This record gives sequence, C-alpha cells and structure tokens, in this order.
Amino acid sequence: MVLKIQNGFLIKSLQGRYYFFQLRKNRKLVCSIFDNKNKKNRSMLLVEDERIIDFAADIDEEDRIHLIYINNEGHLIHYTFKNEENEKPKKEYITKLDTRSNIYSNLNFKLQKNNIIILYSCSNVINPNIWSIHQIIKSEKIKKSTVINTISEKFFSPFFMDLDNLGNIHLIYRAKDINSNHIYYTYYNVYINKWNPTPEKISTLNNDNIFPYLFIDTQNNIHILWEELINKDYILKSKMLSLTKSNNFKWVSTSIPTIRNCAYIPIMLEENGILKIIFSDGEKIKCICSPDYGLSWKYEKEATAENENMYFIFFRNNSSNFNEKNKINNIYVKLDNSISFYFSEIQEDFNTAEKREIDKVQKEETNKETDEEKFSSVEDSALESFKKETEIKIEEISNYIKDNINILYSKTSSLESKIEEIKEILNKNEKKKRFGLFK
Repeated sequence: MVLKIQNGFLIKSLQGRYYFFQLRKNRKLVCSIFDNKNKKNRSMLLVEDERIIDFAADIDEEDRIHLIYINNEGHLIHYTFKNEENEKPKKEYITKLDTRSNIYSNLNFKLQKNNIIILYSCSNVINPNIWSIHQIIKSEKIKKSTVINTISEKFFSPFFMDLDNLGNIHLIYRAKDINSNHIYYTYYNVYINKWNPTPEKISTLNNDNIFPYLFIDTQNNIHILWEELINKDYILKSKMLSLTKSNNFKWVSTSIPTIRNCAYIPIMLEENGILKIIFSDGEKIKCICSPDYGLSWKYEKEATAENENMYFIFFRNNSSNFNEKNKINNIYVKLDNSISFYFSEIQEDFNTAEKREIDKVQKEETNKETDEEKFSSVEDSALESFKKETEIKIEEISNYIKDNINILYSKTSSLESKIEEIKEILNKNEKKKRFGLFK
C-alpha cells in the first residue's frame, strides 16, 4: 500500500495548547488549535491576503510563535504572534527571493538566542538538476551564505538539520554522485561562523541511497539514518558520532534489526532517555528502541498505518522540564478532530513535566511558608529574649540611678549643712566688725 502522508508543523505551548500549521492546495496557510486534551477547538487562516510557497514554524521561551514563509512575490517574511487578544501579530520583511527564476523548497529554521537561522533549498527552473542549500541568519543584520551546491534529481530530497549543545548546526542531505545518490553530512561552526567546506560522504557503497535523517540526542550524540539499496531491497542503515567521547570524531556504524523498504522517512526521537526509531513499511508503522543511546536496538511494537489523516510532523515545544530527558524533532501522528501520536508518550510526558513543574512550585511555596514560620518562630523567640534582657538592664540602670541619687542626696545634705555653718560664721564676723571688735 502506498501511504498518503501529509506534512505540517505542530507546536506545543506552555499553556498546553497545540497549534498545527498546514499549507493547503490553494497555497493558503491554516492554523488549527487543539486544547490540552488534544481536541480541536477551531481553525483559522493566517495571512489571508497572501499565497504561500513554503513555510516553517517554531516557538520561543516567551510562548511566542514564529513563522517564516516565502510568499508568491518572493518575500521572505517573519511573522510572530501570541494567543492573546491584546497583542497583534507582527509581520517583518527579511529579504526578497527570485521566485520567477528559481524553485524553493525545504524551508526550515532554528531560534538561537538573538538569531534566527534559516535554511532552504533552491534550484533554477532552467536547470532543475542543480540544487543549492542556502542559509540566512536574521539578527541585527541579515547575513546570507551558500551551504552547498550539488547535483540532484529534479525534486530535491528533504534535508534535516539539528543543533548540538554548543549551538553548532549539523546537516544531512542526499545528492547525486556519478550514477547513484549518496548521503552527505556537513556542519556549521558557530565560533568561526563557517560551514565545513568539504561535506563528508556517509554512505559507502556505490548503490542508491534514500531517506536521509539526522538527530542529536540529549547526550550530544549525532545519529544518521538512511536506506541503502542492497539486492533490490532498501535496507535501513544507521551511524552515530559522539561529540562528548574521544572517538576522534569518527562515524561508527550501529547494529539495528534488519528493516526493509520503508514507505517514508524513518525518524528518531528520545523519550525518558530511550531512543526510538519509527518507520513504516506501508502496511504497518513500527518502532524499535535503544536503552543505551544507540548501541543496541530491539523491536518494541507496531500498529496499522492509517492511510487517511496520517502526517509526518515537524514538532516544536518550549517546555524546559519536558526537554530535560526528551527530544522530538519529528513525529508521525494521526490528525483530524484530535491528535494521536504513534509510539510516543508525548502527552503523558508533557503531563508529567507539567506536574513536576506544579510540584516544584508547590514545594517552593511550602518551603517558603515553612521558612516564614521558622523565621517567625525564631523572631518571636528572639523578641522575647530581647524583652527579658531589656527589662533586666532597665532594672539594673534604675537601681544604679537610685543608688547614685541617694549618694548625691546625702552629699548634698552634708554640703547644705556646711554652707549653713559658713553663713553663721560670716554673720558673727559681720556683727563683731560692726561693734568695733575688728580694726
């Protein structure tokens, strides 16, 4: 069975809502909003007056949604909004692309601090077998560069990028090499602001290769998946490179169960420290898991592949709690009036993350109250002690003053007595002088 898989971007906000963005056949961009129980609330048209060639979406730490899109006139636009009635969407022009002479596809971007890193593929309509991947960095100034130039088919296969924990960009793509298609890897160094000038060939045999995919797990290991044609069957291959271990930056082939003839792009994700590869053979959608970050794999489960309403999703979220032990760049879902995730506990993981956040806040509040109670108790005890000490000191001072007053009074009385004696002597002398007793 040939699966009719659709594409779109799914964003999870901190409020628990999902925003699903999809481009309709009439080139109109639609946003469907789902509640925190995965049920659709409503749909709306965005930028109604424009026809869109390609778009991508992401969300920042402030819960603001970012859209980058190319419209029919070739304008590359940055569109942002929050789900708040008092904040109007903001539209910002980035640059002009030549949509009359060129074909544009695979638009994607990453938010990185104060920068937006935008990548897209481009080919001239006159020679559609020559393709380029271009980069635009939107910051205070617009910086443009070419990542690679290559020969490919008339339709360029999707490329995939991811960021390591230092912010370097890693990219995988498919390109023609003589008579067969191979898988190539390159990277962008943020410290020197340059792409590796010599992409590395990942596939080794002179056979056809399809469906490249790249994923960096939470331990900073880079994983690459693709399918290689061997004896008329496409066999899933896997390689990994650790950026934290001393392996001289060499790619190592990893052993996975034999998987043949994937119907669409196989993906990798991480949930609670477990890596998962999800793929479909057209009839079933299946999952294999690794508990040791790709060193060993085993079959986990499978489900019937739905030919209706099945989507290959670019997934974005901004929950720091969720992202501690989980990472999902892409996911397969069934989507109509609700969202069903294939082989992912993403909703439960978010609920757990949200519960952890609530528990953390409650614990902080409890600790705060306990600290306040302790402080209040200590404060009361200190106040009582201070009161007693003050009373004792006041009593001591009072007694001291009384003693000194008594002493002063006794001395004053003695002094008064002597003054009286002196007065009496003076009076006698005055009388004697008056009667001529003194010469």
